[in-house]
Amino acid sequence: AGYSGDGVTFPTYDAKLVIFNPLGTLVINRTYDHSDYDRAYALTLAPAGGFAFTGPSAYGMTLWRTDENGVLQWMQRFNTVTNDVGLSVLAASDGSFLAAGYTYNYDYTARQYVTGIPILPSLGLRGEF
Repeated sequence: AGYSGDGVTFPTYDAKLVIFNPLGTLVINRTYDHSDYDRAYALTLAPAGGFAFTGPSAYGMTLWRTDENGVLQWMQRFNTVTNDVGLSVLAASDGSFLAAGYTYNYDYTARQYVTGIPILPSLGLRGEF
């Protein structure tokens, strides 16, 4: 999981899932565009098959869940302050997911990060809290 896009003039990114088989042949190459700033930083295998990945978006930390072919099953966003970043995701044996990251406020006057708190949402099999 990762991201692709144009960060030159106005940064626009799409989360990306790329999977290769053991021989190095490309199996899945999909992008997920739900805002102008979707990025995937962490990936896990889902117990029932497929994948879950997390990262930041323009609207907060995002958790995506796909099937084994990379087709999006659901997506959840978490926005606590202004900038939430997902850095890690784990799948539990019951099919739920635990995503962790941080949130921060950016002081544009001082040009520094002024606050940060951890976030730890837990989602059920279908993306519910």
